[in-house]
Formats: sequence, structure tokens, C-alpha cells
Amino acid sequence: MTIKYMRERIYRKITSFIVRRWALILIAGIGLTAFCYPYTARLFGNISTDLIKLLPKDYDSVKQLEKLRTMFEGGSSLSVILESDNPEKTRDAVRYVATELLKDPTVGDVRYKKTGYDFFDKHKLLFLDLDDLETIRDRMDRRIQREKLGSFYIDFEDDGADGGGKNEEFKFGDLETKYKTRYTSGVRNEYVTDDEGRVYTITVDIGNRAEDFPAFTVFLNHIKERVAGFDLKSFDPTMEVYYSGTIRNRLDEYNTLIHDLKVAGMISGIGIFLLLAVYFRRPFSVVIIFAPLAAGIICSFAFAYIFIRNLNVVTSFLFAVLGGLGVEVGIHMFSRYIEERSEGKSIEDAIFAILYFTGRSAITAGLTVAATFLILVVNDFKGFSEFGFITGSGILIVYVMYHLLFPPVLIAAEKLRLLRFKKIVHHDLKILEKKFPCAKAVLAASAAIFVLSAAALPFVGFEYDFAKLKSHIPSGKTAKEKLRLTMPTVNRPAVIFINDLDDALAVKEYIKQKREEDEASGHRPILDVYKSWYDVVQYNQDEKMKVIGEIKHLLADKTLKLVKGEHKKDLDRFKEVLNETVPIKEDEVPPKVKEAFFGMNPIEGEQLSYINAEPNLELDNGLNAIEFAERIEKMDTPRGAFYGTSDAVVFADVLRTMLKDVPRVVILSFLIVFFFVWLDFRDLRKAALVMSPIVVGVVIMFGIMFVLKMKLNFFNMIVVPTVFGTSIDNSIHIYHRYEEMGKKSLMKVLKTSGGAALMSSMTNILGFLGLVFANHSGLSSIGKLAIAGMSGCLFTTLIYFPAALQWLSDRRSGRASS
Repeated sequence: MTIKYMRERIYRKITSFIVRRWALILIAGIGLTAFCYPYTARLFGNISTDLIKLLPKDYDSVKQLEKLRTMFEGGSSLSVILESDNPEKTRDAVRYVATELLKDPTVGDVRYKKTGYDFFDKHKLLFLDLDDLETIRDRMDRRIQREKLGSFYIDFEDDGADGGGKNEEFKFGDLETKYKTRYTSGVRNEYVTDDEGRVYTITVDIGNRAEDFPAFTVFLNHIKERVAGFDLKSFDPTMEVYYSGTIRNRLDEYNTLIHDLKVAGMISGIGIFLLLAVYFRRPFSVVIIFAPLAAGIICSFAFAYIFIRNLNVVTSFLFAVLGGLGVEVGIHMFSRYIEERSEGKSIEDAIFAILYFTGRSAITAGLTVAATFLILVVNDFKGFSEFGFITGSGILIVYVMYHLLFPPVLIAAEKLRLLRFKKIVHHDLKILEKKFPCAKAVLAASAAIFVLSAAALPFVGFEYDFAKLKSHIPSGKTAKEKLRLTMPTVNRPAVIFINDLDDALAVKEYIKQKREEDEASGHRPILDVYKSWYDVVQYNQDEKMKVIGEIKHLLADKTLKLVKGEHKKDLDRFKEVLNETVPIKEDEVPPKVKEAFFGMNPIEGEQLSYINAEPNLELDNGLNAIEFAERIEKMDTPRGAFYGTSDAVVFADVLRTMLKDVPRVVILSFLIVFFFVWLDFRDLRKAALVMSPIVVGVVIMFGIMFVLKMKLNFFNMIVVPTVFGTSIDNSIHIYHRYEEMGKKSLMKVLKTSGGAALMSSMTNILGFLGLVFANHSGLSSIGKLAIAGMSGCLFTTLIYFPAALQWLSDRRSGRASS
């Protein structure tokens, strides 16, 4: 008894059971799908746009950021921005809006003045560096000596570089530039406003500290309704209101993502429905094919929910991938069923054929595709690992559902007379005998395209600028621009956990050394100002107060009475500031300022300190984020190692992790596909032949990218293994049918399995087509690259592959005849 005979006997028994118990199997499938649906809905209702979800929890940046979030309990806020042509009226409106919103029970806090402005203004001289205070003192001293000695004064430190001059000691342009750069918006006035006083920002905290999107939506709509009822036009007819901040930005990203996915699903669904209806010439056939697919996808995501409680920005579109991969087996099975029934075979024989012949190819393809994706779970980048787990396990579940539910659905359709077949008694012998035309020319052209595409591969770039991959929302963009006018700092600072003053000084010295290294090497500056609690309470204020006392003593010199004009006014103002300056006491530091360094939920023995990137350094650009992260993610000092974290550091970790994993992903995907193809055919030459269309197709994809000036990016990188998975099964199906029907049946194979392969690829392409129209640039790039890759593989599967088979057949025939 051969293995083939045993396998056939087993499949006969399975077929017989399905035919007898089809109704029971169908009811069980419907029940399982209904049970799984709520879990799938829950998973899709919890899509996270947080980049931290893409990294393992043991990463230092992730651990530090999670600790930071526990100390602040959310902290999301909404920015209400007012603008008019009358600054005074706008200020009145700001105070009115803030006062009214503070009365609202849904609001936690409202801020329209700079945090701690009065405190910092009162002690402003103490926030100058000690070296700069000494510079002021020394310049004052030189001026007094110059006035006293007149022409006898000699400055041994003056090298003439500054041009000298009698008034040089009263020029502090260098210090003004330094502190204007450091405190760009903090010194104009107490309001959060632009330079002209036309735009003002009010920060409104959500009251219940909620961090979920439904709560954000309710809060944003509520605040909009409240502000709309304030009649702000009565303050000034030109008054305009904008909304921005973390709540608005996160909602915009999330809502755009969900909207894009819905639109993509609608476009793809309609396209696939029309395509299949036209191809099979039976509109109800689409329902037959989609029924097991829908059940499989729902069960797949329910299974994934056991292990993964939320989708991320990379896995959010997986329904399109699973739909495209799953519908392929449905098309191949249904095509074979139609063929068998049209030849007059019984329902049981037709079902046996789709399970035994098409099903075997489908199992090989399914295992290959599943393994291709499941191997991705070894990666640290969760965009790959979670994508691989959900897709790999999902495709297995979808294939199982097709094998279990598709035959009962077919039987039910026939019982209800929704499917009817006319017997075809003739065979088109001419098609059977025809060769694939111009095989050598097609191979030569394919080789040329392959070589050109391979040559273009090194020139396909990577898009590091994350700002180009976000959603394009005109109203949100305008609001952000207005907010930027009042808060010119581009980036949030990175956070470093410290324990005491010695830690703060060690980190400060480390950052100073890094800045000096950048300057010495001619590299653009990356790090800017470092601030800790000890900079607020002024750990060296005794030394500063001593220098301030010396300056006050110098200004009491009678010689300065000779100073006239603008310099006299500057001196008088400076004297007032000096006289107002007193040492800082810890208990007078405003609570909100102290909270910034200890958190809302302080951790005993730990404090927060902050390091800013250089102003105007766009950390949305991945290259800048990586440079920033490399300098502060781990700081080795004599006091030990300190770790910096921020959204930019997490973004840098995501990019580096992904780029590190990519070569492994591509190599493992190729090897696992090759292994399963070899396992199916048990012949290296056959396996290589079946793999060749996919390899050539993927290389052509990069050629298309070069021609269309497309780039790889954070989102579409996952398309490369996806193209492997979605395209290999067509080659497997065609070659299996080619071996089954004989070497002279190539054109018949192309007419049957080739037609099914065309439809499978087209449904995959249509599955991703909807993403092309997404407002979210990252999702759109996934759709564009997937279509490019699948189009390349479709060309190689239906043009190059048959030409290669024909050429090999002709060679064998030539050798045999000779």
C-alpha cells in the first residue's frame, strides 16, 4: 500500500464525511464565528499610534518612559489658541475663556500664563551662569577703571578683536544672544503669546486624566461647544479660535487612521467583488468565496487577541493582507470546483478534487506563507514580530476555515440551486497542444529588466523624515502653525532620572563634553541646555550672590555718574534688578515648577532632569533623532550610567531596531519559503524554479520604486516579506497543475490555474489599492509599494515563469530527439 494510495483514501473518507454532515459543519462554523466576533471588534477598537508599542519592554528607553508616565498619570492636554488683530482684546478674551473653563467639572487645570513666570522674573539674575555674572562684573570694573584713569588706562586682556572703544564694557550682545537662544519665549511677557501679541495659547488639561480616544473625543467636543458659546467675536470681530495640543493631535492621527482603513476596506471590497463577479460570471460566487474568508479573518483576530491586546500602526491594516492571502485559496478552490462540475463530475468527486489536488497545493502554499510570517516573531521590532504572528497564525486559521467550511458552503449553494453547471463534453485540443509563444524572447526581456532593476536597487533610498509619513489634515496643520508661533521650541526635552546634586553635576559635565566634542569636530550642535532641580533652587547661589554683591558695590562708584543717555537708563534698570535679587528658598518655588522635577506621583529618591536638543533641530527626522539618542540614551559618568528618554529617543530606537532586523527578515523569509517549496517537491531544481518568479518579481519591485522615485520607510518596509508570502502560492499552484496535466499542457494550465493566479494577484492588488487613497502617508506608501511588488510578481508568474517552463521543456525535447 503506497503513501499516495493511503493519502487518497484518507481524503475520500474526509470528503464523504463532509458531504454527509455538511449542515452540522456549517452551523458549527457560524457559531464559532459569532463567538469570536466580539474579541475581533475589541482588538480593532484598540489601535495604538504610540511608538513605544513597537519596542520590547526591556529596552532602556521604554523602561524610562514608562516610569515617567507613571509619575505624571497621563498629562494629555488641549491647546485653545486665540488670534485677533487687537492684542489687548485678545488678552481680555484669554482671561475670560480661562476663567470660565476653570469652572467646568470636566477640566483639570487651565494655564494661560507661563509656569512660574513671576518666580523666575524675580530671581532672573540668579539664572545667569556664574561665568556670565563674573563677565558682567569684570566688564563693569574695566569701565570704571577706564573712566578713572582716562588715557592712562591700559587693558592687558584686550586683543582688539572686539574693536575696543570707550563703551565696549556696556555691550553685552554676546550674552543677550546666548540667553535669547536659550529662553526664546520666556522673557517677553507672562502670557503664552507670539512676538506681535496677536496669537495666545491656553492649555486645558483633561479632568479625569483619561488617556483613551473615546474620552479625548468627548473632551474635545465638549470644550469646542463651551468655547463656541462664549461669543468671542464680541471681544474683537477678527477673533479666530484654533485647537491643537496632544489631545487634538493624537485624535487626528487616530481618526484619520480609522477613516483611512474604512475607506480602504470599502474601495478594496467593492473592487474585489466586481472583479470576482465578472470573472466567475456568477455574482453569488463572490459570497461563496467570501463566506469562509470572513469567518477565518474574524477567528484569526480573535485568536490574536489572546496574546496581543491592541493593534499598532503597522498591524492595523492586516485585514487587507489576510483578505488578500485568504481569498487566493478560495479562488483556486472555486475555479477547480467549477472545472470539475462542468466536466460532469458529482458534487462528492468535485469536492474530493479541490481538497486532494488544489487543497494539497493550498496547504503547501499556506504553510509556506504562514512560516514566512511566523519567522518574523524573532525580531525585536514589534512592527515585524506582531505583524508576523497575527498574519502567520491568521493565514493558517483562514486556510483551515476554507478546508472546513468551503465544501459545506458549496453543497448548500447547490442544494439551494444557487449554483448550476452545464456539462462540457469537449476539450480544446488546440489549446492543449499550443506552446507558450516567444519563450526565448520573453526570457531575454525578463533578464534585461531583472538586471536593470538589480542595478537600481542601491539607489532606492529610505525615508527618515517621519513628518512626511503622517496624516495631512489642513485644519490641524494650521492650528499647529499658530501654536508654534507661541511656543517656538520645536522639540520636547529628553528626561534623565537622577538622585542628587552630584548626579546632576555629573550629567551636566557629560553634556558639556559632548557639546565640546561636536564643536571640535565641526559637527553641528545637537545638545542644548541641561536643567535639573538644582538649577531652579540654584545650588551655587551663594557664589552668585557674592558676585552680585560685588557688582552692586561697583555700581555704587561715583565715577558711573558720568554715564549719560541710554547707558544711564540701562544702568538704572540694572541697579533695580540687582537690588531686587535675593536668595531662592525652596518653599517659594511654585508647585507646578516643582512638579516638573518630581512628578505628580514622586518616586522616593528620584528626580527628573531635562536635556533639550538644539532649537530648530527637527527630531521628526529620523537621522536627527538617532544622533540625539546616540548622545543621551546612555551617559557613562564617574557617578555611573544615566539613561535619557523621550519620544525622539523611542523613535530612534524604533528605526534602529527595524533597520537592524530588516536583513534578517528578508533572508529568513526567503529561506523559509525555499525550504517549504523544497519540502513539497523534494527536488532542489524544481524548488529553485518555482522560487525564481518571486525573486525576479521582488527585484523588479525595486526597479519600479527607482523609476517612480518611491522610498522605503518605517511603514512600508513590511511589504517586502508580504510580497514573498502573497506571491509564492501562484507559482506553486501553476507548477503542481503543470506536473498533474503533463508537459504539453502549459497553455491549458495557464487558462485554468493561470487564470486563477491572475485573479488571486488582482484581488491582492485590489486589497491594497484602497490604502493608496489613504490620507495617512504611511498607509498610502504601503499600498503603493505592495501594488508595485505584486505587479512585478504577477508579471514574472504569468509571463516569465511559463516562458521558463516552455524553454526547459523544449531543451529536454531537443535532447531526447537528438
